[in-house]
Amino acid sequence: MDRGTFALLRRLRGYYNPEIGVPEQCDPGTACYSAQEAFLDVVMETGPMRALYPFLRDRGREIYQFDLFHFFFHLGLAATSAVGFRREIRQYFFKAYSRSDGAAKDSSGFEHVFLGEVRDKEVTGFHNWVVAYIMEQQTNEFRLSKNKGSCEVSFQLLCANNRV
Repeated sequence: MDRGTFALLRRLRGYYNPEIGVPEQCDPGTACYSAQEAFLDVVMETGPMRALYPFLRDRGREIYQFDLFHFFFHLGLAATSAVGFRREIRQYFFKAYSRSDGAAKDSSGFEHVFLGEVRDKEVTGFHNWVVAYIMEQQTNEFRLSKNKGSCEVSFQLLCANNRV
């Protein structure tokens, strides 16, 4: 967990404030933006992403016939070039949007899914195991409990200063 995507995820995590309503400073030219670029460079070279790109690019191609003319439309689910696909992934991961009723662009897909966000002391998002594992290894803030009778798994985050 100290190299590749894991190390870059750990680095990137430091640029985000989980509090909804507080925007990140990740504009081009910032250290945060550079960290995002480094993360994307490594992610895009992983086996899953190298397999995902042609799969999405080639799905949805259709030939439509209108009257006497044949029109070919590229209706793939991803851009036709690897550079365009990377641009799409950057937008999906890092484009800022508001979770605070338009008050600030304070969220992104990456922040919500990978890091989690805090609203009124309640965690939202946090849909991955990597940061949970990092928290478990680094601190005493993460607890996992499992009730074997009902197969229920629950997580408890004990966050100082709303830090997820």
